[in-house]
Amino acid sequence: MEIKLRRVGVIETGIYGNEILEYDADTYKPQASNKITHSDFKEGDQNKVLKNQSLIGVAFTRDSNAGSSLLKLNTIEGRLISRVQLFEDLLLKVQKRRRKGGKK
Repeated sequence: MEIKLRRVGVIETGIYGNEILEYDADTYKPQASNKITHSDFKEGDQNKVLKNQSLIGVAFTRDSNAGSSLLKLNTIEGRLISRVQLFEDLLLKVQKRRRKGGKK
């Protein structure tokens, strides 16, 4: 189970990487701005966005609009974590029973 949990991060990286590569290859993509703008920002508050941060956001948006691979992966990860916690709880109960039985 732990191996499956470790794979989640690798798969997630692969999803983002694939989406970024597809986006970079798309010649019809809109030009991204290098500034963050919002009506609450003052004139001097605009900051540059790092390209990799922008691309990860684009990859997340593309996946959310299309395949929802990240949502599926998140669901699987949540189920795996729940199982691990369940098994940890069971192990603690067994260990506690054994300690009580050994003291008699």
